[in-house]
Amino acid sequence: MIWPIFIIHREAFHRDNLILDPSCFEPSSSGPRWIDIDNCVWKGPEDLLDKTPLHSVSEYRTNRRIARLFHGDILEIQNADWKDYKRALSKLRTDANPLWNVADRAQRLYRLFLESRISDQDWDSIR
Repeated sequence: MIWPIFIIHREAFHRDNLILDPSCFEPSSSGPRWIDIDNCVWKGPEDLLDKTPLHSVSEYRTNRRIARLFHGDILEIQNADWKDYKRALSKLRTDANPLWNVADRAQRLYRLFLESRISDQDWDSIR
């Protein structure tokens, strides 16, 4: 049942611009964890970015009100884009002790980066 969670969620959002972390819905979760809306994307690769994709949680994706709140015309949380991939690549370069395979992660980010629609003006800013 989503409604008790939704009420708690709404209170945290109004007070601190926080939303319930999707990982709280996993069986291994120890309880609610709140994340700032600036640290979220609506759709994006779950294991590559420093932002949390919300669309991966069926309770968020299938509830029209919640989807409208996050991705629609209220909070307007966007899908991951090339700027997110670029930031994640930059962070890979500066992480001295990564907990993952850097080469694999970088290759996957480069692939997403290359598949992105990037204007000529944005390419100039990347160089």
